[in-house]
Amino acid sequence: RLSRALPEAACRIVDADGELLLIEAALVVPRWLSPANSENKCWLRGGLVHLLPRPRPPEPDQLSRADALKRLRAPHGTTAAKDKVQQAIKSRLAGYPHKAFELSHHTARAVMPTLVARLFVQYPQLVSVAVDHLPLPSSNELSRLRQELKGDDGGVRLDCHGLQGHEIVCIGIR
Repeated sequence: RLSRALPEAACRIVDADGELLLIEAALVVPRWLSPANSENKCWLRGGLVHLLPRPRPPEPDQLSRADALKRLRAPHGTTAAKDKVQQAIKSRLAGYPHKAFELSHHTARAVMPTLVARLFVQYPQLVSVAVDHLPLPSSNELSRLRQELKGDDGGVRLDCHGLQGHEIVCIGIR
């Protein structure tokens, strides 16, 4: 919306994995474009996705941001990506940001002491911290859990070792 409202604005969307727009349209972008050479080659401008053309020798594979913006704003030629790239991005953005927010939430059932459950209910931000600090189960335990999840009996054995003397509850954590 921003690039449509301000047609002279040029936006790049990058995260830890790289150029986000290229990742979302990976199946339809030109084959020569790869994570190794895509830096500063994918932009949003005027509400459209723009891909800077493949460099021709002796041009360098990598572009500085300033050079990329000069090419993007040059009056000759068009840098707008093909319709299939535009459609791929539009379909991924349909319903954004509400859809992205809904998809980013997960719900899990957990058995824990009542005091811990009360903390998680009152301070849900602690859930991710706690999950990050959980020990990894042994390969035997993972195999056992996989087998139980494949079974038809619907029952899962809960090992509450170390929780004797504590009131425990099963809660849904979102």
